[in-house]
Amino acid sequence: MLLLPATRGVKGRRRYDAFSPRTPSCVGTDDTRIRTMRSILRSPALIDAWFDTLRPEQRELALVLHDAVSAAAPALATSIKWGNLMFTCGSTHAVAIVMHKSHANLQVFNGALLSAQFPALEGTGRGARHLKFRYHLPVDAALVRSVVLACVDEISD
Repeated sequence: MLLLPATRGVKGRRRYDAFSPRTPSCVGTDDTRIRTMRSILRSPALIDAWFDTLRPEQRELALVLHDAVSAAAPALATSIKWGNLMFTCGSTHAVAIVMHKSHANLQVFNGALLSAQFPALEGTGRGARHLKFRYHLPVDAALVRSVVLACVDEISD
């Protein structure tokens, strides 16, 4: 894994280039010596607290989606960002669980690239698409698995 070094900028001031690995860490590299300048808090207590803030029907669906995503791609890092449960591949956002009043979305950040392969993806944005799941209805775990795997494959390319 190759990182960009710090370089000298104008008038001798240090300019730090972004530490960006060429291969995302979720693709199979295991270099624990890499230090990044910034990191998202990934405290298990913070993630547990996020689940605790949800209504019972929201919590049930969020746990099912969390388990399905984690089973599909266990190397994805979990964090809380923008009030949502975020799964990242290296420093790239992969998917997020976004809770709403009557449903939950599995937001796929590169879903526009996958929309031809998965017609169940909804949305018209430039990059992101989502799968909508209603509370008290079963989750298609096979669909979640295949979407997450395709998302991670697209990130690693």
